Amino acid sequence: SQLSQFVREVKKSPFGNSVSLVSLASRSVMCVNPAVSSLKSQTAINERCLDLKRRKAVKQEGNADGEPQKKRAKKGEGVSAGCPYNRVNATTVMKEKALLAIRDIEELVGEGRKSKACPYYASRQALPLAQMVVLPYNTLLHAATRKAVGLNLKKSVVIIDEAHNLLETISGIHSVGVGGSQLALAYSQLTQYRDKYSSRLKAK
Repeated sequence: SQLSQFVREVKKSPFGNSVSLVSLASRSVMCVNPAVSSLKSQTAINERCLDLKRRKAVKQEGNADGEPQKKRAKKGEGVSAGCPYNRVNATTVMKEKALLAIRDIEELVGEGRKSKACPYYASRQALPLAQMVVLPYNTLLHAATRKAVGLNLKKSVVIIDEAHNLLETISGIHSVGVGGSQLALAYSQLTQYRDKYSSRLKAK
């Protein structure tokens, strides 16, 4: 919501018609595929999206015995086994739209649903051509995420809003929380392992 508010202010400014701006967000925010976005966790959404992206276009054809067999589809004739929203032509068109006019995240997602194109990958494709990139703390501060997104900070001006939250954000990025239930489960598993093998294994 804060990113969208900033983007709306840029649109109203004197630079609104001359700046190419791209908003970046996570898959859980930008995914328009109902089969993926309806999953319960961020990790499940990421894994499902990447799984669909890895799949190649295939087409079912009959062999000499009439049994179906998989064959790599020729350009333009196969049926994509991956995400129906991450089609090259549609995503490219959406990338160009994102660069021609400033859109916040909600507008990108709405355009993606309307045109059946993936706003997540469209915004990433538009990244190298954008003059201004608006993104969450985590994407900026986590080196592996920056690399995965394709964000290069060289010769860039970085403006951080609400900078007093930086220490807490950095701590959260590089920390893992362990709850009491996880400790209890680990203790239980180790105890069962000890009880099972203590009578079977000799000290040597």
